[in-house]
Amino acid sequence: MSTKTLERRVSLFQRPTTVRDILKGKNIIEINDFEDLVPAAEERGENEGILLKYIPIIPEGYYSAQNFSKRGPFVNLNTFDGNGRLLRENEQGSLKARREANDKYSREDGPFIGWAWKDPEKYWHMVRPTTVIEGHRLLIHGIESGQITEKTKIREYHAKDSPANTVKVELPSRSENKTYEVTLEHVPDFQGEDRFVEWTRLRTRHECDIKINDFTLRFNARTVTYCPHDVAAYVAHSRNIAETKRRIISQPFPLFTEPELRLYFTLTHHTMIQERILDNGVIRERKRPLTFPEIDTFLMDSWLLHGNDKTFYVESPTKAFQRGSTTRGKRMRDYDWNPQSAGMKF
Repeated sequence: MSTKTLERRVSLFQRPTTVRDILKGKNIIEINDFEDLVPAAEERGENEGILLKYIPIIPEGYYSAQNFSKRGPFVNLNTFDGNGRLLRENEQGSLKARREANDKYSREDGPFIGWAWKDPEKYWHMVRPTTVIEGHRLLIHGIESGQITEKTKIREYHAKDSPANTVKVELPSRSENKTYEVTLEHVPDFQGEDRFVEWTRLRTRHECDIKINDFTLRFNARTVTYCPHDVAAYVAHSRNIAETKRRIISQPFPLFTEPELRLYFTLTHHTMIQERILDNGVIRERKRPLTFPEIDTFLMDSWLLHGNDKTFYVESPTKAFQRGSTTRGKRMRDYDWNPQSAGMKF
């Protein structure tokens, strides 16, 4: 891989961190209440930035954003307490489970970090929205880059030590001149009778800093978490099945609408928080960018505010056309993936 190719990719995935990079020269929208952020982000213009003033995003009882990310509340998706029979009988995929949860939970129940479900072996699986969006960004970048070194590669793999459907996917690092090989286990078949069970069991094997740190900080040994490489690998496999076999497999990781992507970029590239901290016994003011756990809470808030189908769901172009919609049904690869673009209404 050329140095320019790597530099371009690193620049694409690098977040701004200073007040100068995020707010300088912009018209500032001041937010004083947690629930005002999502509506304000929808209206944000290209030359506007958002400043959260003294908003306690992380609830009391958590000593850091990372602690909240590991131990904070998740929205529980109904998998019938891990009962495989009921999953089959109810044809309970992840989309159906998220829709049901969206009807059950409200903004007053939050803030939440993401979604979680239990598989038949009683393992909890946790998915955070920032992980999902970053995974799709990595995949879309590879598709659009035109560079062979940026592409994902899917290899047939038959695990001798497991009857589970297993796939190996090779994809580039977001920040280094290297590749990661992700092994996907318990990949659901598009027509097998266990397709409504296997999505709940999805596991991955590979080593990156995110996975290693996530494992060392895990508070429950019977917990499965995911990183952006896992998402990119699974979606790449899904695309391959759709293109070669014209079939759709279950998606443990939700798709998302273009307004949700714009909200994410507003939070990562155009928002800072102003807060008071105690520094050596002295109270002082500081401005800083949001952490990923904090961003997760606002993305989940948008899901609670606008509903699942306007935030973490992508309607097929055919269905959108049949309904006469001119705004829904857009392919994700055709979204505006520029972090500098304005907000967008849901």
